[in-house]
Amino acid sequence: MKNLLDLDAAGLFEQGAIWPHPGIPPRELPARERIVDGALVLQDGEALVLQIAGRLTGMAQVRTDALDDGATLRVFALWNLFDDLPRTRGLKDEFLGRLGNLLRTLPVQRKSFDAPPATDLENDPNGIGFLVTLESPLRGELRVARVRFDELVPERPLRHSVGGETRPATPVAAGTTRRFELPPAPAGATVELALGLPDRLARQRAPLRATVTAAGSSEGTATLRFEERDASAPPRRFEDLVFHFPEARREPTVVDVAVEAGVAGGAPTAVLAAVPKLLPRREAATPWNVLLLSIDTLRADRLGEAGEGGEAGKDADLTPNLSRLARESVRFTRCFSPANFTVPGHASLMTGLQPVVHGANRFGDRVSIRRWPSLAGQLASAGVFTAAFSGGGFVDPAFGFDEHFDRYCTLDPLMSPRNPRYDAGPIRHAEAVNRKLREAMSFARVADWLSAHADRRFFLFLHTYFAHDYWPSPAFARARGADAEGPWPPPLDLPTAEFGKVVAGSPQLDWYRALYDATVSETDAALEPLLARLRESGLLESTIVVVVADHGEAFREHGTLFHANGLHNEVLHVPLLMRVPGLAPATIDAPVSLIDLAPTLLELTGAAPLDAVQGVSLVPLLRGGEPPDRVLLSQDCPPIGKSANGTRVEITHSALIGSRFKLIRIVGEDESTDSLYDLVADPGETHDLAKDPLYTGALASARSSLEHLLGAMQQAADRAKALQESAAPNAGLDDDLHRLGY
Repeated sequence: MKNLLDLDAAGLFEQGAIWPHPGIPPRELPARERIVDGALVLQDGEALVLQIAGRLTGMAQVRTDALDDGATLRVFALWNLFDDLPRTRGLKDEFLGRLGNLLRTLPVQRKSFDAPPATDLENDPNGIGFLVTLESPLRGELRVARVRFDELVPERPLRHSVGGETRPATPVAAGTTRRFELPPAPAGATVELALGLPDRLARQRAPLRATVTAAGSSEGTATLRFEERDASAPPRRFEDLVFHFPEARREPTVVDVAVEAGVAGGAPTAVLAAVPKLLPRREAATPWNVLLLSIDTLRADRLGEAGEGGEAGKDADLTPNLSRLARESVRFTRCFSPANFTVPGHASLMTGLQPVVHGANRFGDRVSIRRWPSLAGQLASAGVFTAAFSGGGFVDPAFGFDEHFDRYCTLDPLMSPRNPRYDAGPIRHAEAVNRKLREAMSFARVADWLSAHADRRFFLFLHTYFAHDYWPSPAFARARGADAEGPWPPPLDLPTAEFGKVVAGSPQLDWYRALYDATVSETDAALEPLLARLRESGLLESTIVVVVADHGEAFREHGTLFHANGLHNEVLHVPLLMRVPGLAPATIDAPVSLIDLAPTLLELTGAAPLDAVQGVSLVPLLRGGEPPDRVLLSQDCPPIGKSANGTRVEITHSALIGSRFKLIRIVGEDESTDSLYDLVADPGETHDLAKDPLYTGALASARSSLEHLLGAMQQAADRAKALQESAAPNAGLDDDLHRLGY
């Protein structure tokens, strides 16, 4: 436990603010009239307001020494600290959704100060502190002698965010030492850890020094100094430390993190210590590494020679670097996403589960996958160093995607400075800091990380929204015959009400398509140094490289625009390349799904499989075996709405994809409509065969298969509900998703 605030009546009067009730004139009283017999006196709805900075873990307790019953205690998550706390209670109404979230409302009862608090408080992910109000009865009196606020600092590591990156870490308070014990280090091993000041800790104006000691390492000790005298200080981020062990050790590897005592009388402070990781040196028999690259919103027909054709599929110049990788890889020409937007697509990719089973399937819902076993978790259990460089947003830690990763960065390595998200996050209201953080992140930095870990075993998840965001540089836009600054709003700024004006064949739609192709081309160009580093370093001989997308993008081929709606191939058909060391390039035309990736990669790397998943391993296919006899399921889950009589309407549209036929079922409030397509003869889905008498049998068979599959998935979903949980409220994420066009 860490004390953040402990004030008697005089301290409460000096450091707090007293807000009058909105309907009662304020009483401006001096301290001698406010403090009576050692207690601060509030009357007629007056509220004592306190601001508490210094959030480390977001868990806290508040105790009050109140001499009267009938008062109310409210605790808010505070998103902005005030240099001078406002003196008006009118500000209270601004908190919800703007300056903070109301976390808890509790009655204040007269009781012993030493009695345990009724409940623990948990801040929200954006809280940089707490705001506490003690409100007297409207027609009564409240006497307060003391208020104490303690932060709970658990012994076990939790995930902490610093500079747009989360890691499992534990706070080490000033004046203390934290010891970590790891297994004995084999010869050539390294130990990696990182230190950083928490994002939400008050500015560290006085110098603070942390010393890390790794007994038996070549380095012995390392020291980091933290100091933030003014706003020009570098942005906070985790600072990495690496210790080398050239000789094998028989005894456990011990790492001590010591933080010198803080300045007497200064604000409480601490350093976050990311949990150290012991990384043995890679040997010839070590299982393969994995590099999983997800290019958000990439259509299959845009991946140069890997596409199946279409207007851009024959244009190898659009993605020459990925086309070269495709020629070295096993290419799955018919890979489908189980969903049409980012959260369920990536959640299924990581867990091997259908969206309806993991629960993060409905657009607009906030469901976390943190409690689900995953690809990263199984690899981490096998001793693999797990790292991610993602674009955040719908793969943000708020949805649980960072679970089991040793480091999870949300600074998109390819984000354009022209993008409104560039300055707006990851830290709210800190544009200059955000620019500095993003300027330091690029695919070149990712390549440096790969080089630094070339002799270790790793899983690297790399994700970018660049194609999703439509912000190409002017040169790439011109190469696609478009102006980067067009006469229409960019897609992410286009109001939903204006979507209907973007019709097939319109100049506006043509401009959007050209911008999209430009971003795909620019993404490919940005990948060139990363792919070159893989080849030059020899990592391709020990690393499985996977290129995939979570969903595609629609340009009115079947009436829909962009994504998160529709079940036609322009939204569901995604690229999948797998370059496996020692495996000859090949083309596989059998239908596969993103849910198959996790089982496949776990089998290829020798890690423990995931239990009870809907995906299957593609390893038999990679080795020339016959494709499994199955059909695939993709679903479109619009936001929950209300019917004309106000009842809840939860609609799910479905697509059943087989080796030849595809059935799309659009569900209405009263009835459903089925469409049938022959994907072999009609890959563009231009001819609906549902009413063709020649295909009556095929339609009946597809309908039966869909009903059976939907029933089985619902049973699996019912069994899985105990593991589903809601994502935590997160205002910064709300802002980010809004700028992503949601």
